[in-house]
Amino acid sequence: MGYTTDWKPTKAENPSFVCRECKSDDVEYREWESSDGAHDDLHYRCNGCKRTWWVEGADA
Repeated sequence: MGYTTDWKPTKAENPSFVCRECKSDDVEYREWESSDGAHDDLHYRCNGCKRTWWVEGADA
């Protein structure tokens, strides 16, 4: 299925969330769902140091 949301700032939902690399709070995320709907993951990007990373969600 792919990405189910556009990039959203993490500050709105979690004001204390920061990048582990540079400690910037200018971090965004978007949600991704597998084609079979069994996996929902989060893709993060830091606008400070340009780092990107994934966090796996619970599997359905």
